[in-house]
Amino acid sequence: MRRRFAPWAAAGVGLGLLLCAACESRPGNEAVPAPVAAAAKRSVLAELYADKSRYDPGEPVRLTLQLDNASGERLEDGRLLVQYRHLGRLVESKTFKKLKLDSGEARTLSWEWKPPQDDFAGYSVEAWMENKDGRTIDHRNAAVDVSSDWTRFPRYGYLSRFPKQDGKTTESNVESLSRYQINALQFYDWQFKHHAPLAGTPENPAAEWTDIGNRVTSGDTIRAYIDAAHKRGMAAMNYNLLYGAYDDYETDGSGVKKEWGLYAAPGGESQDSIPLPDGWATPKLDLFDPGNPDWQKHLLERERDAFAAYPFDGWHVDQLGFRGMMYTYEGKEIEPSAGFAPFLNRARSELGKTIVFNNVGTYGVSGTADAGTAFLYEEMWENSGQTTYNDLKKVLDEAAGLTEGKKATVLAAYMNYNYGNSFTDDNPGEFNEPGVLLTEATIFANGGSHIELGDDLRMLSNEYFPNRHLRMSDSLKSKLLSYYRFLVAYQNVLRDGQMPVDRKIAVEGAEVSADGRPGTVWAFSRAGGKFETLQLINLTGVQSDQWRDADASAKEPETRRDLAVKLYAGGKKIKRAFLASPDLEEGTGRPLAYETGRDSNGDYVAFAVPELRYWDMVALEYE
Repeated sequence: MRRRFAPWAAAGVGLGLLLCAACESRPGNEAVPAPVAAAAKRSVLAELYADKSRYDPGEPVRLTLQLDNASGERLEDGRLLVQYRHLGRLVESKTFKKLKLDSGEARTLSWEWKPPQDDFAGYSVEAWMENKDGRTIDHRNAAVDVSSDWTRFPRYGYLSRFPKQDGKTTESNVESLSRYQINALQFYDWQFKHHAPLAGTPENPAAEWTDIGNRVTSGDTIRAYIDAAHKRGMAAMNYNLLYGAYDDYETDGSGVKKEWGLYAAPGGESQDSIPLPDGWATPKLDLFDPGNPDWQKHLLERERDAFAAYPFDGWHVDQLGFRGMMYTYEGKEIEPSAGFAPFLNRARSELGKTIVFNNVGTYGVSGTADAGTAFLYEEMWENSGQTTYNDLKKVLDEAAGLTEGKKATVLAAYMNYNYGNSFTDDNPGEFNEPGVLLTEATIFANGGSHIELGDDLRMLSNEYFPNRHLRMSDSLKSKLLSYYRFLVAYQNVLRDGQMPVDRKIAVEGAEVSADGRPGTVWAFSRAGGKFETLQLINLTGVQSDQWRDADASAKEPETRRDLAVKLYAGGKKIKRAFLASPDLEEGTGRPLAYETGRDSNGDYVAFAVPELRYWDMVALEYE
């Protein structure tokens, strides 16, 4: 048996702070500082964040640290160490010296960091504060994504309200989403009509119009949001349905013809449609054959008008899921999804924009995975078979298989759905934190991301994005901040082409499952390049495996400590191992001691996991 040691808690490293003129910047091999004592947490460092969600290679990163001395005593000669790490390895560090901060005093410190030139890389930025006695008293993490194309690691958010508003409100809303690393925004229901999205003309766009829900939309607000998004490294995506038109399409002068429609029966009389709520701009949306070239030509021309008027970066294309076999006006039976890929390819070619397509309940994904879409986007529904945590894993695994890991996947998965229906926009309830975090862990650990955050830091509980029946607690906001930064810091081992691998995994004293059964430690592996990750999701004490937590009844898992884990990895030679969790130290990765050996089940690597709350990741770098 070969034994390899690495300390879990390294000795503390000297820190410092004052002004940038009194700081040092150096590369080196500094260990991760000692953990902060629980009683000292959040005593001085209020927030650490970067100014953008995504940076191009070579672009400087502007970092801001907000200090607020809530320790109850004056800080004398404090030292702050800032470490920049990539997958646990130190890239560079900076020391700020001789900080003095009165009790209750607040201060902001800003500086620039120039990351390595590597494209598509995620970094953890870790700030550690020591007092004059050398004791670590506080710690904060941020994350930096250096990627020339946002679609490699999409972290999708949304906007759904566009009233006339002042610029400060617009900037504040976008900045708050940037803190959560959101790198693209879906402009949901921004358009005038689905078959005529632009109000006015490209040369003279309307100043205001009403959307499908009869809400007033301001063209100035749309443009201001796009500009604010671009300043923060976010893309702006124009939302519209692939095949819908208002009920007045034949009389409004748009030129749309019923001969292009989808029909529920032969004869050209029963055009397929979806009803809409009373008081909306149209009583229903009539549907059209996505494979009809005349319908394609019409909608692409109207989308081109919209792009000419507003500098959107792409088109987010929606659909309504499986609706059965349909007929053309002439009576030909068709399967509508057969027209999806040709339409999307044509859109990509003629518009020259990023194309994203919603595969509702995975409908049509096998045909559109290789179409002109930038990544896969799938909306999860129980009636399409997406009920359990393991169902989400299967969707993400299948998506990776369809593209051989070359395209990312975003899931639209609306939490606490039934519970949200018992509240209103004016009298909202709160999301259930354990349910949200377990689903977040499931999606992120399996290489996906989750569209859920938008507007003024709201979270989705419903497919109608303006719905505001539930809000996040301050506790949930804080924990999700760590989850999103973790997703960026470790994007190169979470969602950079990794694929599921079949491994036997044993945890002493705990029941292990490979399918996310309640009451177990759910354990599985993913691998790509030189890394393999073991993902541990804690379902101990959890009564249900249903990801939506529809009634907001999920309970927090029972924290497990000192787990002895064996991963049967086939005798590969290991260069190093580290453990990281968004639930521990804001995602700081710490070296992990391990042993290798062989037993009746084969070659293994063994290690101890100190604590498992919701989700831990062990990363093994192979020789």
